[in-house]
Amino acid sequence: MVADDLAGALRRATPVLRPADPAAHDHAVAHARTAVGLLRYHTAMARPAPDRIARLLAIRAEMMADNLLAITARERHRGPTLVFAHNVHLQHTRPTGSDENWCSAGALVAAALGDRYLFLAADAAPHSAPGTLHHLLAQATTRRALFPAPALRAALRHTLEPTEPLVRGHIPLTLADLPGVDAVVFIADTDGKQHRYW
Repeated sequence: MVADDLAGALRRATPVLRPADPAAHDHAVAHARTAVGLLRYHTAMARPAPDRIARLLAIRAEMMADNLLAITARERHRGPTLVFAHNVHLQHTRPTGSDENWCSAGALVAAALGDRYLFLAADAAPHSAPGTLHHLLAQATTRRALFPAPALRAALRHTLEPTEPLVRGHIPLTLADLPGVDAVVFIADTDGKQHRYW
């Protein structure tokens, strides 16, 4: 593949190219990485295999993880890096209900960074029904609170009712998600409506 050959040539030339212009080199590497990932993704889309969706999810997670690791490497001299994405993408463990064929970007990054990777899940659903995780969290705060996951897991019973999605596209946290979380940021002071800003 031409894009893969180009990315390889760029990697091999790093000792010469990067010292001359680090920002331009990093930019070129990011473009090459993206081109290879997108071509790999489109190749998988074109193959009618029974595990096609799982393969697409795996490729997307790998691309996200590569980007997160590149950001971390570039920014490490400035201290910790805060990134934002959906909880499912950043959790340490395989997403709930997924099969053996793919892991989240967070799981891939955690494997590379070890205990330097922390994941704070964020969620909200202050008007949830009693007996749900979100109802219990909303009872513990009127605004916003940070719950360390180990203490949260220890305090909760093993069966809770599922929380209804707050808005279309919302995937509420569940007890099964908590092993892949370092802490939960719960936002209780929200109107629970989806606002469009563009």
